[in-house]
Amino acid sequence: MAKRDIGWEYGFVESSDETGIVCGFCEKKMRGGGVTRFKGHLAGVGNDVTSCTKVLPDVRLRIQASATSISATSSSSEDSKLLISFKLALQNPNLLSTWQTNQDPCYFTGVICKTSRVSSIDLSSINLNLDFNLVSSYLLSLQQLERLSLKKTNLTGNLTSAAWKSTSCSEMLAEIDLAENNLSGSISDISSLSGCKSLRFLNLSRNLGFSSNQK
Repeated sequence: MAKRDIGWEYGFVESSDETGIVCGFCEKKMRGGGVTRFKGHLAGVGNDVTSCTKVLPDVRLRIQASATSISATSSSSEDSKLLISFKLALQNPNLLSTWQTNQDPCYFTGVICKTSRVSSIDLSSINLNLDFNLVSSYLLSLQQLERLSLKKTNLTGNLTSAAWKSTSCSEMLAEIDLAENNLSGSISDISSLSGCKSLRFLNLSRNLGFSSNQK
């Protein structure tokens, strides 16, 4: 049985007129938008919603907290979609067997979260056999990612081959460790990571074509 939405605890639909929800506090009838718009009325949010002037303060806070929780769940779901897409793009997805669509991404192998968002990924020493394009397309764009380690994962390609023009880098990303792989290119290719505004550590040691360890 589906869980009843919290909004219905404070509003009702009249049997004689089912075209809107009546507020249990101010008795205003909200037409259109369903229970979601009605909760905006109680919480005092929304550009096209009149705020309830009689709602109890604790009820307003409860509705606002509910909306925040829903937003956080949605964000976590976006992280999960990116991680699962990354996994499925691997030659051998079974290497990341704990990465499942019905699981919280915070419990994925190698993943650490802060406030339900992915903040760190460490897949070091797993023979992923992947191209850097996959990294830029799915991992670097995780919104709250701060640290990424793909050391010794048989990573190939080069930094300039990444789809930087079509993807964004996390504003939080500060550390990337790509050491002991098979990346190629020149030191000037590091400029391809200019989209990572917070990046302060980049390890490319022991990669073909790179003579410097860090930036």
